Amino acid sequence: MTIGLLLAGAPAASAADSITYLGLTPSTSSSEVEIVTGSGRLFASARDRIVVTDTDGTLIGYITDLSYVVGLTVTPDGTRLYAALRDSNEVVEIDTSTLAITRRFDFAAYTCPYRLSLSGNMLWTGHGCGPGNGGVASLDLSAPAPQPVTALTGLAYAPMLAAAQNTLVLGYSRVSPSTLMSYDVSTGSPQLLGEIDGLPYLSDLSITPDGSTALAAFPTRLEGWDTSSLTMVRQYGENAAAQGSAVAVAVTPDGTKVVGGWTVRGVEVYDLVTGVMTYAKTSPTGWSSPMVDTGAITTVGDEVFSVLRTRGSTVLRLWKLEDATLTP
Repeated sequence: MTIGLLLAGAPAASAADSITYLGLTPSTSSSEVEIVTGSGRLFASARDRIVVTDTDGTLIGYITDLSYVVGLTVTPDGTRLYAALRDSNEVVEIDTSTLAITRRFDFAAYTCPYRLSLSGNMLWTGHGCGPGNGGVASLDLSAPAPQPVTALTGLAYAPMLAAAQNTLVLGYSRVSPSTLMSYDVSTGSPQLLGEIDGLPYLSDLSITPDGSTALAAFPTRLEGWDTSSLTMVRQYGENAAAQGSAVAVAVTPDGTKVVGGWTVRGVEVYDLVTGVMTYAKTSPTGWSSPMVDTGAITTVGDEVFSVLRTRGSTVLRLWKLEDATLTP
């Protein structure tokens, strides 16, 4: 998929904007790509490997021989990366400096681990191989010998999830109608705060650093939901006249900006509170069927990074957008 942006009274592109070739995925079939950052490096999942670059977009190398990477998350200090491996039913811990796998956690009892989210020392993992057997497992990384523990069972599908502070938000992806669920995890065991059913097809899910607002990417817009009252507080990017669907959403570390990835339209940045678009840029010219890869957006400082792919292609590219989160 490819990424792009629509400029609407926003800052002009910086000369430092760049595109870096990341390599090939081993299959032309559709697969989600996630991208996270830590220790001055960027990590992008690519099925059987993780691609590593620096924050200038320079390719460092690959973490290989992984059995279908479907989820990534990184510790706040950036020293450890966690990857969910669907086909081997594992979650692995990786040293972000040496790129070596330091620990492997057996998820044989929680088959098909999917998305990951880290809050404090607790790693939350969605899992499930098909309809009707979804669940969530927790892994206390501060324990001497961490072992996954059942947190939720009986979910309709393997959920996307996002955690911050004492809040865990779940959502069913790639189904319609979809569902969002909010949980209080202050006791270590999820306590349901509420559930919203009948939502559109969900492509991506994020949460503000204070855990107060969940951000969801639906086809025609991004939505912000209060995680306590489960009321929608704001919409972002809805434009009936514009082409493209929302496929990725992220929140800046300071919790002030929402970053959305769209097919055709590209990347847009919005003020979290007002919903006003502060930056936008269309996709690079000369590529066919430009789209943002699902989940493939992150921020480093004032820069936005995305993984690009053209429809039907196995080529991955990293797109760096300089100063994208600055106020115009």
